[in-house]
Amino acid sequence: MPGFLIPSEILHFVQNRPEELNDEGRSEESLQKIRGLPCLVFKERKGEVISACLESKGARKMRVLVISSSPHKEKSKTFLLAKEVLQGLSEQGISLEVIHLLDCNINFCRHCEECHKKILYCSIKDNTSIILKKMLEAEGIILATPNYINQVTASMKALFDRSAHFIHCKRLLGKYVAGVVSSGSGQNQEVLDYIQYYAHTCGGQYSGGVSAAAHALKDKLEEAYRLGEKLAGDIKEKKVFPEQMEIIQAGKEHFKRIIQLRKDEWQEEYQYWANKGWL
Repeated sequence: MPGFLIPSEILHFVQNRPEELNDEGRSEESLQKIRGLPCLVFKERKGEVISACLESKGARKMRVLVISSSPHKEKSKTFLLAKEVLQGLSEQGISLEVIHLLDCNINFCRHCEECHKKILYCSIKDNTSIILKKMLEAEGIILATPNYINQVTASMKALFDRSAHFIHCKRLLGKYVAGVVSSGSGQNQEVLDYIQYYAHTCGGQYSGGVSAAAHALKDKLEEAYRLGEKLAGDIKEKKVFPEQMEIIQAGKEHFKRIIQLRKDEWQEEYQYWANKGWL
């Protein structure tokens, strides 16, 4: 399996050669020629890189966004497992982007409901809106997390809580989600199930998950690679999982009643539903 440029290498370049970044935080043409591989670096403001993207020139490729919440970033067992999923994806012509939540500022939701009144607006000024927009731009999303007491990490849960608009308006419809989990015990099914639940709640279909005990990571690398291939196939084929779509549809019916009840308060979400023809 041919390798691809690991995001940490891109970040290392940016951190050590910041003079080649323009004022918008995007690298110049020379950056695309590093080691002969196509790449592009995004950052929110100068000096603060929050994500790295591998993308070729030319026609837009299908995009998969990896959101990793391990505090050890590229050195973590979680990301080592996720990287194998990326290998399976990279050989299918998919554009990949990685965000490490440790590099991002994500505050807790304050339940102000501003994002329901004005779509994607939030009174909290941090990195969350950028990540949510990247989720909307992607066809596939990989959620990678270590197992913290049979749950995702606090940073990932905070991101989920801040995506309440996605739940109300099923903004992940047509997208595919995969889970990657690691732990000391290897007993990770509850966490994968929760990632699947989050996907369905937001309207996304779940392509599958892979998990491993830290001491037995090598035993799961092939499974992780195959998951990447499967995710790529699901995206390209626009695969429909009937049982999952029944769950998603039931969720839509539930929120349809709520949106109608709160239409005077949540005007933009109500209008979104009306524009979709769901009311």
